[in-house]
Amino acid sequence: MTLNSIPTGVLIAVLITAAVIDMKRHRLPNSLTASAALLGITMQCWLLGGSGFLNGLAGFFTGTAVVFTLLRHALDGRRRRQADGGGGNLSRLAG
Repeated sequence: MTLNSIPTGVLIAVLITAAVIDMKRHRLPNSLTASAALLGITMQCWLLGGSGFLNGLAGFFTGTAVVFTLLRHALDGRRRRQADGGGGNLSRLAG
């Protein structure tokens, strides 16, 4: 087992755990998400030292920003559709 195969094994274990929990409960607990993120940053720090810690934090914050940005746009689009009455552009044309 090489040093690079350890993070791959940990990632597969976390993904299988998440898949099993998701299939049983139809939701992922925040504790699993937070522990996976912390484990990822720890593995980066263990493998690459101080630069790995900074890379791990940068990846965490980038991923979080992308998810919140997509979520905000999805919810904004849903609010606009509800305000239009569900007709989309047709209700605007009817005027």
